[in-house]
Parts: sequence; structure tokens; C-alpha cells
Amino acid sequence: MERGDINIVVDSLVNELISLKSDFINRYQSAEMKLNQLKEILNTIKEKDDKIIEERKEERNIEKRIKDINYWKNNKECEIIYDSDYNGFNRILFNKTVMNKNNLIFLLFIKEKVFGISLNKPITLLNQFIEDESMYIFTIQLDGTLMKIKKKRTTERWKNSIELFSTGSFLFCISWAFGITNSGTSSWFHEKFKDYYNNSVELPAIFDVSHILVFQNKVL
Repeated sequence: MERGDINIVVDSLVNELISLKSDFINRYQSAEMKLNQLKEILNTIKEKDDKIIEERKEERNIEKRIKDINYWKNNKECEIIYDSDYNGFNRILFNKTVMNKNNLIFLLFIKEKVFGISLNKPITLLNQFIEDESMYIFTIQLDGTLMKIKKKRTTERWKNSIELFSTGSFLFCISWAFGITNSGTSSWFHEKFKDYYNNSVELPAIFDVSHILVFQNKVL
């Protein structure tokens, strides 16, 4: 084969290789594009599934909250005296409603948790803690049972229970436990809670209260 013929063959092979390379790159890019599209579809499906799961979880939480509220509202021994859904987070009305009444039960709805405070003695003063050695906190479990959380009697000022306020940004505080703001949002959980109470609970340092109910037990 003459040199000219060899050059023609080589050029032909080179061009064919270039064409194959170009075709491979195009096919690879096309496959990569389809793979990315598939990933986007799968991510969209996952996001929808996650959203459905979250919505169902929220529905269960709402159902649980309704059951909790109805349990207390239908309890003939208790009378609801304050409901933030109707009364708002109004400090003046709140203080006027709960002061000088004994045997009070507070329910705080915090996202997936429901906390309660039980007080026996009446709140007679503002801007200072009321002593009530019978005070305890409780949580409502998923099965509807209550878990009582009492203060350790070995701690300082263990009889302190609740403090209401005449001014400022707080609606009330529970001694060494949490402070509830007069908007419900940005309430705080005391970092030393476990040092002062017999049972530990988990709450973020800052949390929102969506609903407050206060009952008075008429039987005790």
C-alpha cells in the first residue's frame, strides 16, 4: 500500500474515531440528562411522600389534641375558665381570671407535647412566686395517661410554684421549669429543669405555645 493510501486510511480511521467519540459524548450527556431527570422525579416523589407523612403525623397530633381538650372539657369535675383560642394571650384578662382561685389546672400545647401544671393554692400576688408545696407538672402521654413530675424537696425554694406578672413580656413562669410569654411565641425552657424536678423532659430552649387552657377543679 502506498503512503498516500495509508494516509487516507489513517485519516478515515481518525475521523471515524472522532465521530465515535462525539457520538459517545452525546449519548453520555443524554444519559446523564435522563439520569438527572429521573433523580428529580424521585426527589419530587420523596418530597411528596415526606409531606404526606408529615401531614398525617400532624393530623394525628391534631386528633390527639382534640381528644385531650375534650377529655378535660367533658370532665364534670372541672370548669374551663380560660381558653387562649377565645381569650388570646391577654395578661390582664389572664391575671383577672386565674387569680384568687384554688385547684387550678393549666394545659400548655407545645407542638407534639401537652404539658400541665396543677396548683392547689390560690394565686394572690403578682410579680413573685406563690408557694404551693402540692404543685406538680405533668405531661399527657400518647396513650392518654398522665406522667407527674414533682419538684425535688431537697432543692432551694422548692415550694415556689407560679409567678404572674403585671408588666413585661411574660404571661407566667413556673419555678425552675419554663416561662410563657404573653404571645406564646419564644417561650423558654429552664436549662436546670432536671436539677429541680424528679423526672426529666425534653424541650428546646426556646419554644412556642399554641394553646393554653386553664381549668378549675370544683370537687377538690
